[in-house]
Amino acid sequence: MSLYRAVLAHVRGRGDAAQQHLSASRALTGSARSVLERRAKGYRFSFDALASAGKNPTIYPFRYLRQAHAQCFWVRREEQVAWILENDEAPPFEKMPSCQD
Repeated sequence: MSLYRAVLAHVRGRGDAAQQHLSASRALTGSARSVLERRAKGYRFSFDALASAGKNPTIYPFRYLRQAHAQCFWVRREEQVAWILENDEAPPFEKMPSCQD
């Protein structure tokens, strides 16, 4: 919700509010990091078996929980909003993390 509010505040010319909403989103992403780390300790299988990069039976070059632990989907959205706030335009596709790295 904070990211939507950041973009709306930016469009309405309220740059300070936009930055505050973006900061709030980044703080939540940081809080989620500690939850991910805590939950990883209780996995039935090893962290590497579930969340590492590498070859596996799927077409993707990573394992089942890698994207969650990398927080790419959250960070990518924050980077998109940061780009909008800084450049007043949608970010070019090639500037965004692919979540396939």
